[in-house]
Amino acid sequence: MIRRLALPFLCLLFFTGNVLSGELQKLELERTEKGFYLIDAEIKVQAKEEKVISLLTDYDHLTRLNSQVLESELVSVNEKGVSQVRTKIRPCGYLFCKIINQVQNIKKLENGSISAAILPEQSDFIEGEAKWRFQPKDEAVVIHLQARLLPRFWVPPLINLWLMRRMIENEMVETILNLEKLQPR
Repeated sequence: MIRRLALPFLCLLFFTGNVLSGELQKLELERTEKGFYLIDAEIKVQAKEEKVISLLTDYDHLTRLNSQVLESELVSVNEKGVSQVRTKIRPCGYLFCKIINQVQNIKKLENGSISAAILPEQSDFIEGEAKWRFQPKDEAVVIHLQARLLPRFWVPPLINLWLMRRMIENEMVETILNLEKLQPR
């Protein structure tokens, strides 16, 4: 009986390992006394840097990257090249699901990084900012993400940092898989 169960399990490990060649290398999450959530992550994606940036900045099609993104839209681009982007996401973790709306000003910086600032008057966040840096590494790119978010909505006490970390981790792994899947071979 054990042998019959072991073979499918080993096959599952073997095949899922081949599907995703990128990895979540680092994920740190902290909640400050003032209620800010700080995220520091490193994500390795087996893809070319230009293609990854192209997919991450295809604001009308972010739903392809993650199933939690329900809608995404490039609202406008100003004369300084700042893109205003609207998204509706639905993160879920066990019994907690919430639809979150946000509008951000996103800019590609000269050094290749991307910075984003949430517009609180149009978002479910009081304040928020994020920065993505990209570092090519062999046939891959490492994405460094740092974010600081202050939600306007109530986060139930049951959604502790461990559970929130798991939710973010699952979201990032799905995004890595989709970034790799959308790469031309």
